[in-house]
Amino acid sequence: ASSIYVDDLKLTSRNLMKSIVFYGILSILITFIIAMFLTKKVLSPLELLTDAIKNIKKGNYHTRVDINRSDEFGELAKGFNSMAQTVEDNITDLDKTVKLKTQKLLDLNEQLEHKVQQAIEETKRKEKMLQKQSRLAQMGEMISMIAHQWRQPITVISMVANNLLADVEFDDVQTQNVK
Repeated sequence: ASSIYVDDLKLTSRNLMKSIVFYGILSILITFIIAMFLTKKVLSPLELLTDAIKNIKKGNYHTRVDINRSDEFGELAKGFNSMAQTVEDNITDLDKTVKLKTQKLLDLNEQLEHKVQQAIEETKRKEKMLQKQSRLAQMGEMISMIAHQWRQPITVISMVANNLLADVEFDDVQTQNVK
């Protein structure tokens, strides 16, 4: 009877061992499936956020994430989308401001070029006028010197003629004085 009891115990022990191994493997499989599901549930939103960050970093400021959840990931997505909208709006505003300032700068540059050109033309005109005045002044000095040189003999001739007239009036004309 004891050998039957031992055989029953061994059979029960083997069946119990098979059940433990089966349920252990089943538990590991279920745990693995749950872990995969939870990992996917956690990593999927993180991957979406990471991809969106990479797109914004490349300059695609219109990128948004589509995570409609009521947990922390949903809040993170809403915050990210709000931040991305703010960045896009700021970039758009800055682009507009830069375009306006650039146009203003181009207009001012054009006005400055026009004023510089006018100033150059005015300077050239004044320079020509100064050159002309300088030539006229030089000509005036030269004419003044020529006139001075002419006045000397004319003055002498005039004095001799006056002396002769005076001599004629006083009848004091002598042939020697006339020569």
